[in-house]
Amino acid sequence: MIDKKLKYHDLLVFTSPSNVEAFLKSNKISDQKVISIGPSTTRALKNAGIINVFESFESSELALADTVLSLT
Repeated sequence: MIDKKLKYHDLLVFTSPSNVEAFLKSNKISDQKVISIGPSTTRALKNAGIINVFESFESSELALADTVLSLT
């Protein structure tokens, strides 16, 4: 795994609990919009203290893309 800090972005999209864990090892979430693909990923984010999470209406790439587009 490569530890890399990201520059600021308006939206952060997570597709799995392991994505959440890996991202938070090297990065922090401040005031970005956070989008989750489904319930287990949302749970991982909330367990990490990220409260304001937008969750796609179903756990699919298409639903995730719809959620992203609805927030931009």
